[in-house]
Amino acid sequence: MDKLFPNNEKFIDLMSASLPKLDQIITHQMDHARVYLKEDGSPVTDLDLAISEQLELIAHTQQFHFYSEEKPSDWKFPMMMVDPIDGTKEFIAGRDEWVVSVALLEDEFLRGQGWIYNPLRKKIYQSASNFKFKEKKTYHGEASRTEWAKGYFQEKFDCFTMSPMGSIAHKLGRLSHGEIDFVVSMHPKNLWDIAAGTLLCQQAGLKFYEAGVEVKEFKLKFNGPLIWCHEELYPKLSAHFC
Repeated sequence: MDKLFPNNEKFIDLMSASLPKLDQIITHQMDHARVYLKEDGSPVTDLDLAISEQLELIAHTQQFHFYSEEKPSDWKFPMMMVDPIDGTKEFIAGRDEWVVSVALLEDEFLRGQGWIYNPLRKKIYQSASNFKFKEKKTYHGEASRTEWAKGYFQEKFDCFTMSPMGSIAHKLGRLSHGEIDFVVSMHPKNLWDIAAGTLLCQQAGLKFYEAGVEVKEFKLKFNGPLIWCHEELYPKLSAHFC
């Protein structure tokens, strides 16, 4: 853990202790959560709201400022930034590709901790270990199901393959733990979608690029194309996607 930011270690312990209550909420809401449409036309469910409320309570016990997709607030640090369900469409469709995404931001300069939980797969992504780039004949990446359905990424590439996967936070968690080699998004992403996953990827030695430039500071929205990968792989990917 970064000794300059003792909240990081506290945060991981806090999320581990909070897991039973989160599981209880998820189990209670899973089969009968109602679906609503927000002003922008995107879906939100009772489960999104219940998880957000529980995480806000947790944040307040530690004097963390709280920012949720379902409850935006002032930009103050240290801040717990939450997407209570990243992959709401996957949740509604009954897929196991949605996650609870929680980041503790110490400041805007990509310092903090990420915690990503897939309840259906019982998989937690946290405290990623740095791993070096390895040359391969073929690299595998993932992109959103929405972009895949629009026909992106389905051409044949020389040295990499791609497949669709729900939830950008889920994909970034998988990337940070070496389950895939890169993630690409052609569409804009909000910070609550990617904060936890980006911090985990940074811990793993991966870089985040927005429109051809390495990202070194958080902001509320990032415009595509967005790429997360090892620095050594970026030139090959950018040639196709930037």
